[in-house]
Amino acid sequence: MPSIRQNAYPDLLPDFRNLAVMARVLVGVNALALAGTLYATPTLAAALDRFVYVAAFLEPLLLIELMALFAVSPWLTRVPYAFGCAVILGLVCVLAGGYHGVVRAIANRSLAEPVRLVFEGRSPAHLQPEDAETAASELLDTISRLVVEDEPVAEVA
Repeated sequence: MPSIRQNAYPDLLPDFRNLAVMARVLVGVNALALAGTLYATPTLAAALDRFVYVAAFLEPLLLIELMALFAVSPWLTRVPYAFGCAVILGLVCVLAGGYHGVVRAIANRSLAEPVRLVFEGRSPAHLQPEDAETAASELLDTISRLVVEDEPVAEVA
């Protein structure tokens, strides 16, 4: 028998625009990273040294993800709880994969050529690497031409 004036709280996603929610996410992720480095290394000194490197990789990604969640937070309040959880998980996975690809491309570049943000993978159309690179270059040229013609920055300001 339910108690008088007792309301069950519905499942709600956190408001990622709230500073306290952001702080909890930052502290929680950094605590997990520290726990992982403590587990993976034999000594405390080595763990702290490794944590600095892990944090240097992790913090920019974490801030990018928090900015993205800040941007979609108003929309997340209007969707069902399970769908919102799936959207958050998908968004975080896509951002983490993209960030990893960018960092990997920057780290593996040669000094003779500029940084190229190329993600490894197979072509869905089964193109040879040269043909895929040609198609990608044509696509980038077309996008560049359209951006210059439309001048979207003038519309934003």
